[in-house]
Amino acid sequence: MLEAAGVEAVNLGADLPLASLEIAIEQLDASLAWLSVTGDTFPADLDDQIQATADSLIDRRIPLVVGGRRSSTLGLRSSGNLHMARQMAEIEAVAHGMHFSGGTALETN
Repeated sequence: MLEAAGVEAVNLGADLPLASLEIAIEQLDASLAWLSVTGDTFPADLDDQIQATADSLIDRRIPLVVGGRRSSTLGLRSSGNLHMARQMAEIEAVAHGMHFSGGTALETN
C-alpha cells in the first residue's frame, strides 16, 4: 500500500515494546509509524504509553497511527500527530497527506 507512494515499509513484528519502536524510528529515520493493537491483553496504561510515544515524535513531525481490532478499547483520540485508524485506508490517507518523496514507515503488530 505505502510502497506505491515511494515509502519503504518495515514490519517490526508483534509485541514490540514502545521504547524499541522509538529507537527503530530514530535508527531507520522513519517518516511514519503505525501500531496495531490486536491482542486480548495489554498493559492497563497502554493508552498513556502510546500518547507518550506520540508526544516524543511530535517535534520531528512523525505521525503515529494506531489501529487494529482492539484499538477502539483504548481511551485515545486523534490529535496532533496521533491518528486513530479503523481501516488500512486511513493509514494510507495519513501517508498521502504527508506528500512523501520516499522514506520509511514502521509497523508493529
